[in-house]
Amino acid sequence: MSNLARWSVFDLTSLGGSPTNFWGGTFDGRYVYITPSAGIVTSDIAYRYDTTASFTLAAPGWSKLDLSTVSAGATNFAGAAFDGHFVYLAPTWGATVTLRYDPSAAFTQPPS
Repeated sequence: MSNLARWSVFDLTSLGGSPTNFWGGTFDGRYVYITPSAGIVTSDIAYRYDTTASFTLAAPGWSKLDLSTVSAGATNFAGAAFDGHFVYLAPTWGATVTLRYDPSAAFTQPPS
């Protein structure tokens, strides 16, 4: 853990927006989903990383989705889970919306 040569960095701000306040995520066997959460600043942006792509390059490995385009109440999540078919985002702190995503659909399209 202390060997800095073993670490890689990707700056999410390179994808646009202001990524802040993440609480966990999940892995579906190929993609890592990073869960936005509540905090001092609420974030509606979810990020996905394709583990078959370069970690340090924005394209083609990284993508983002503004969850408020899926539902106005899609904010304040406590984490994510994968059940073998769907990715679920669990609400927290007064949120009333939970989301389910089908990984066979395009990540950046709200209807998925």
